[in-house]
Amino acid sequence: MDPEIKQEQIPEKKDFKFNFNIGADPEFQIISGNKRISAGEAVNALFANDPKCKTKELGYDIPTFGNIGWDNHDCTGEFRPKPEKTPQALANNIEGLINFITSKANFFKISTLSYGDPLGGHIHLEIDEQSAQNNAITDKLQRRLAFMYIPLMLNDNMMILKKRLQQNYGGFTDKRLEKRSNGKYTLEFRTPSAEWMTTKEITIATLAYVATVWNELINHPENVEKHAACFFTDNNHAQNIQRLPLNNFLVFIEMMCAQAKSIIKTFEGYKIYKNEIDFIMNNKRIIDIKKKANWDCVAGWKIPTRVWAIRPVKQR
Repeated sequence: MDPEIKQEQIPEKKDFKFNFNIGADPEFQIISGNKRISAGEAVNALFANDPKCKTKELGYDIPTFGNIGWDNHDCTGEFRPKPEKTPQALANNIEGLINFITSKANFFKISTLSYGDPLGGHIHLEIDEQSAQNNAITDKLQRRLAFMYIPLMLNDNMMILKKRLQQNYGGFTDKRLEKRSNGKYTLEFRTPSAEWMTTKEITIATLAYVATVWNELINHPENVEKHAACFFTDNNHAQNIQRLPLNNFLVFIEMMCAQAKSIIKTFEGYKIYKNEIDFIMNNKRIIDIKKKANWDCVAGWKIPTRVWAIRPVKQR
């Protein structure tokens, strides 16, 4: 039996919604024949003549599900799903975007593993305006969120993780505050890589884990304070800890990982998302699933592939 959590084990939590929106803009690379294809050129070629897709800066709006585009470095693509209040609903929007692009052409891989450029799996978390405009508050929230993310960081390809850290990309203090078009503010959590998007099961579980932590930070800070001694004390502390994998001091990271795994079990959302959170904290299992899918969304999300037939040329 494949070491995967089955879809029936991760039902949509119909009676529970977080009181904040969850969004994301995970990056990907298009790979064909072990070569990268410019995501900007590919997306333009696939969508430019589709009347259903409205042109937006650096991308196209896709009906129902969100936006597909590229960042300022157009080798890298981005899925920008419509924000939701549940991990399942957000994952469904990501699935809709993956299905849409592969319905146009699915003879390539949609890779979540960094080929040449680091890929971010940025997660957007709604925050109130007063907190968003206070650097001390947002720095503290970011540090605590990053500490709690350590168990999921160890799910990533270690060589790629070291490369990302050497390029100062995806650090424990890497965040961005944004005011959205609806007037709401979000904290963009930029520590995760894009690897969490490899399969739907990993996607749902990652979003459930991060949303559970965020829910505790903003709605139950009194419980979080009980564990204050475990968290990073300041930004320098956080940055120094993240350098440990570069020097193979994984034993210290693993100690903090164990602390985070223990802490999250005291959070409100753990009771609701226990299956997903226990699943995503099993590092060996998650790494095995990603390897089996070869970090490819087409394989990982089980997207049906078409057989491309070549018609014989008629002889004259």
